[in-house]
Amino acid sequence: MASIAAAGARGGSEESASQQSVRRSSATTAASGRTVAAGAGAAIGELAVSDDALSAQLASVPVFAVTNTASEFILVGGGEGGDSDRQLCLFCFAERDAQALLATVQARDPRVGKSARVSTIGLDKVYRLACDSAGASDGIAFRFVPDSREVNAALKLQSEAGGDSQRFLGVPVFQAEGLTIRAAGRKYLPIFFSYSAAVSAAQAAYSKMPGRAAATPKVEVGSFESVARAMEEAAEGSDWGSVLFVPAGSDLMNKLLGA
Repeated sequence: MASIAAAGARGGSEESASQQSVRRSSATTAASGRTVAAGAGAAIGELAVSDDALSAQLASVPVFAVTNTASEFILVGGGEGGDSDRQLCLFCFAERDAQALLATVQARDPRVGKSARVSTIGLDKVYRLACDSAGASDGIAFRFVPDSREVNAALKLQSEAGGDSQRFLGVPVFQAEGLTIRAAGRKYLPIFFSYSAAVSAAQAAYSKMPGRAAATPKVEVGSFESVARAMEEAAEGSDWGSVLFVPAGSDLMNKLLGA
């Protein structure tokens, strides 16, 4: 079975350009007054990546960004650290983080904030922007902002496995050991953006298995970026082709498990 822990291990311990692109960015920076979409002024609807299996999977995963009424992304200052000389375009996995960023933009630059709003975008639209090193051009860098609750869960699991307890690289995703779903004649390997959802789904599945109802699910953590890369590089027919991304808050697993 494809393992997200193994996928992450293949990337090594050094921080790659892709992983640098998804370090958690502060949402307390000031609006720059600049707007951008795809680095060239395109609107959100024009950002679609190639129509492949990975894109189809990512389309159901929402991310949240601060935009104006023209559907252009509002940039914020990079603040301190490696992004100090760049303007940032932030894609949040938790809507509350995007709302906090919106409030900051409105408070610090009322002119820009007047037309600002939080927009929901499919992850397929922005995945390449945030993960490709080419996305950091013209002084603009695209960054994912993972849900802090999931980062904390990932750090705990990482620490329990003997890893770093202070820093997690990338957007955390979770896999319940042994959990596969068969539906409509296909096998699916669920990969969750929520730790609690992974545990709940495993418990629901175990409850239907003789002798496993009381079992405590073992959950592994990896990064979304590593899993996506493994899917792109996998040979046709491999287990990676069975990956099913489950967004946080989705009722998809309840439907598949018949709950």
